[in-house]
Amino acid sequence: MKAFSSRAPRDRLVARVSQQELADAAGSVREVVARALRDLRVAGIVATAADSIVILDPARLYAEYAGLAGL
Repeated sequence: MKAFSSRAPRDRLVARVSQQELADAAGSVREVVARALRDLRVAGIVATAADSIVILDPARLYAEYAGLAGL
């Protein structure tokens, strides 16, 4: 997978990965990843482009993960 992350302007984390690559890495399908990213985008947690995901609010993203993982 060609994914890597870097810091974007305003110190945002950017994952340069397509939805298909993310789905493959997670053992899922692109449609499920697209729905999950849409929900995170609507909540203002991430922004997406064709080949990258920008994490706008890492604390809220972790809170979403912790809630789903039962942490």
